[in-house]
Amino acid sequence: MKVDLVIKNSKIYVRGLVLDGGIAVDDGKIVAIAKDATLLDGEQTIDARGNLVLPGLIDAHVHFRDPGFTHKEDFLTGSQGAAAGGVTTVIDEPNTNPTTTSLEALDQKKRVAESKSIVDFTFSVGLNPQNLGEISEFVSQGISSFDIFGGGLGERLSISDTGTLYEALTLIKKAGALCCLSLGGSSLSRWQLQKIQQSGRKDVAAYIESSLGIGEAISASKNLPLTEYVGVRAHLRQISTSSTVRVLERLKAKGQNMSSEVSPHHLLLTTEDVKRLGPYGKVGPPIGTKEDAEALWSALADGTIDMIATDHAPHTREEKDAGWEDIWKAPSGLPEVETTLPLMLTQFNKGRIGLGRLVEATSEMPAKIFNLYPRKGAIQVGSDADLVIVDLNRKGRILGERLHSKIRHTPFEGWEVQGIPVMTMVRGMKVMEEGEILGKPGCGAFIPATTTG
Repeated sequence: MKVDLVIKNSKIYVRGLVLDGGIAVDDGKIVAIAKDATLLDGEQTIDARGNLVLPGLIDAHVHFRDPGFTHKEDFLTGSQGAAAGGVTTVIDEPNTNPTTTSLEALDQKKRVAESKSIVDFTFSVGLNPQNLGEISEFVSQGISSFDIFGGGLGERLSISDTGTLYEALTLIKKAGALCCLSLGGSSLSRWQLQKIQQSGRKDVAAYIESSLGIGEAISASKNLPLTEYVGVRAHLRQISTSSTVRVLERLKAKGQNMSSEVSPHHLLLTTEDVKRLGPYGKVGPPIGTKEDAEALWSALADGTIDMIATDHAPHTREEKDAGWEDIWKAPSGLPEVETTLPLMLTQFNKGRIGLGRLVEATSEMPAKIFNLYPRKGAIQVGSDADLVIVDLNRKGRILGERLHSKIRHTPFEGWEVQGIPVMTMVRGMKVMEEGEILGKPGCGAFIPATTTG
């Protein structure tokens, strides 16, 4: 008997341990993890050359801009960047055109992604007062996460009334799904932004001053008691301040049913970098101080913050460059899906984060929180063979011109990294090897999520 694929001569991360041996894959699934000598023969054999094999990353927060804004990114280029960065599954956000707030728009986006993506994917649906009655139907279509925005994205992607929010949370709870809350748009944050803009200032420093970090913590403190009252699982997007970390610490200590994410730019950049980057450092929520970054690292290390998600949100150079003269004209968002793994492996090599916590935050927890586990997020028998082989010793430099995204710029331009993904596999298919994209458009698949109901 032969299996489809055998990976040998590797160090495999399995449930907190690094094991010497190999992996057997058949029909896209892991069928054995064992010493090389005891593995079945494979139709194809890959020599990992002693490198580390990790579960493929799950990026639970990307904006691939497709359909509607494909001059910035599309599912082909976005998924190619994902594959190059060791990401094997993505969850795309709803602010496309049309917005993913109707069953028709969901079907359209699914068909687009199925024709282009080289990694697996699913979607988060945006809620508004008009589509709450369709939540159960979305769930029947394999969707299990719903994004709620407090304002700033228009009526198709906003719920600002507390009563409507309560109704939405109740229906999400009934459907056994996950509520994803964005914490921007508090009245205090809007007040500060309006005050700065009315002063007539258009410089980068004005943008930095327009953010009162406490606004995010206020939003968390306002909304989380309601999610606790309803009993719905809540996931907080893009934690960015030390104030919010303190709120999460208190609620986690109480055992509230909630989770949260942090993006690499909030861990690795500070307002000092934004002064240098200008509009290329403009993102929502804004990048904070060194003290904020240190608080986020501590919260990630101890599990107060559960996972890493990139919020990959590319814009063209022309769009960003408008911000040099008027920072308010530049859109918010940074491209990051390809650079996250080498950046975080570098932090591992520096001793800032343990390997187990890194794998947990980038693979296992996203899979569990977004109802994809155990099919995704782990190296174990029965799971999809979504794997990334990394060379922990290889060094490199992040350069925008080498990225696979349609947008060839990065806030990490020139950063030296140690720890490079050298091969990415999705369900046993090689989609990237040594930086070369091998996956064909459409080889990625829609992965329906489960629910807790």
